[in-house]
Amino acid sequence: MRTVAILGRGESKTDVPHPDLRPGLEYWGIGQAHRDHAFTLDRIYEVHDIDMLPHPNYDAEHWEWMKAQPEGTTAIYMHDHYPVVPCSVRFPVEGAKALCHNIRVGGEPTPTFTSSIDWAFAHAILERVDVIELYGVEMAQMVRDVPGANGSGANMAVGYSTEYVHQRPGAWGWIHHAAAMGIEVRLPADSPLMSKALYGYDSMRGYQMIRVEAVREIQDAIRNYKDEVSGQMRTLSGQYETEKGDDELGRELLHDIERKRRMLIIADGAFNALEHLTGESAIEGIVYRMKIEKRKIEYGNSKNLKMSALNRVLGRLEAYHECQNEAAWQEAHKQFTQEKIGLFIAIGAEQAMDWLIADCDKQQHDYRLHNPVSDFHMEA
Repeated sequence: MRTVAILGRGESKTDVPHPDLRPGLEYWGIGQAHRDHAFTLDRIYEVHDIDMLPHPNYDAEHWEWMKAQPEGTTAIYMHDHYPVVPCSVRFPVEGAKALCHNIRVGGEPTPTFTSSIDWAFAHAILERVDVIELYGVEMAQMVRDVPGANGSGANMAVGYSTEYVHQRPGAWGWIHHAAAMGIEVRLPADSPLMSKALYGYDSMRGYQMIRVEAVREIQDAIRNYKDEVSGQMRTLSGQYETEKGDDELGRELLHDIERKRRMLIIADGAFNALEHLTGESAIEGIVYRMKIEKRKIEYGNSKNLKMSALNRVLGRLEAYHECQNEAAWQEAHKQFTQEKIGLFIAIGAEQAMDWLIADCDKQQHDYRLHNPVSDFHMEA
């Protein structure tokens, strides 16, 4: 049985098994995936135009790596074989496009390839592999910062890469195409790429919905909450100015001020996550549960990544403190603060999705438009 692992650069890239554990598994990397693994990949799919690759705005380091690979190592599939890239192999584009000959738009055959993933899938189909495993292929990267309010300095990635929005339908299509050809396609258990719901047959939980207006009511509650916490923070700051001569009381006040600041950042995360959700759904006027659940997974993954980053920076802080490297410690401390803010934002975003899911649960078997009735609360 021939099994290939298609390797993207998303979060699940770390789940790919080492060759020592899976002898015979073929590793097909997308673009710069070679950077993420200590072992040599069997293939790289680099389908961008060769004139684009050396440009510094693309990835000059990746281009230099491609040129440096000796012939007979990693096969690099490109538009053609180029002497400057000794390992380059012409991609069988004609055969891949022919797989779409029965798809016609306006009577014309219309091959659909929206990302390098699609080309790799087509190649696997052409080569009649038995199993395709996906690692690092989530297509759910968050982008675009929105400044925090109340002086918290919090920034939240509330948009999602328009590139991935455009590319996802192609990946869905090629996953199903491969499966229809008898190829087993394996994805991680928590992959946001696929939905497990069978429309009309399974529980309709995923199709529960909440009005956008109701989500905005929660945002209004968050605004009121932030105003209340900001007032408490100002009061505590005034008390600290008066009592800071008392070391014990001063420490307690600083601790309370820091806790209020953390609560504000978490609230920013919740507010902006809801803002993104309502922005996406403004035309329809409703938000579906399955979209909320996908966002919860993404924010949860972001939270875990931030926690890991915090632990790494904390280790560096301790090391710099021991060796008395003040400059390096200060720089690491700045990064620690930023990672901590990012963690609180992700906590708030995930918590906001939990509120909406809890409201969906209250619908039971009523799948009509619903206004959430949960009591607003913010966990800090």
